[in-house]
Amino acid sequence: MITALLASSTLMLSHADRPAATLRGFTTQLTGAPPVRELALPADSQRLHQAVAGADVVVIGASAHTSTLDEATRLAIEHCARNDLLAGKVVFAVVIGGWPAAAGTVPDGLTAALSAAGAIAVAPALHLAGGQQDARPAVATFCKFWAPALPALLQLSRADSARPSAA
Repeated sequence: MITALLASSTLMLSHADRPAATLRGFTTQLTGAPPVRELALPADSQRLHQAVAGADVVVIGASAHTSTLDEATRLAIEHCARNDLLAGKVVFAVVIGGWPAAAGTVPDGLTAALSAAGAIAVAPALHLAGGQQDARPAVATFCKFWAPALPALLQLSRADSARPSAA
């Protein structure tokens, strides 16, 4: 399935034990279209490399069982950072679970890791409690605020990627 989103493609990376439907809903509300590609973590480095390289917008769904980020998401971000895959990409993060123990630490650490990897990650990570709690109101509120900024973020990303690198 190929969906146009402001002439871009959206990749959704999600941890295998997190509900993909929540992340699909988040991606669709944020971008106005479902993700073009989904990749469950952990994933082998070649598939991760191809998926991230082909995306303009990356939505990362992370799992927080305690006060730390899940290992698969951490390793995926480290791989992307080593290979400069997130540089100039517009990235949004959703943390599911670990509430309240992970409040602040996991979302802030995830946003910092994405920024350090060169991603355009200006929005804070959305932290959802998980479990039986209905995530739709929180997702709708977050996306209502950030969706209007997406076209400008994509323009920034494209301008950044068109700029010659200083070597």
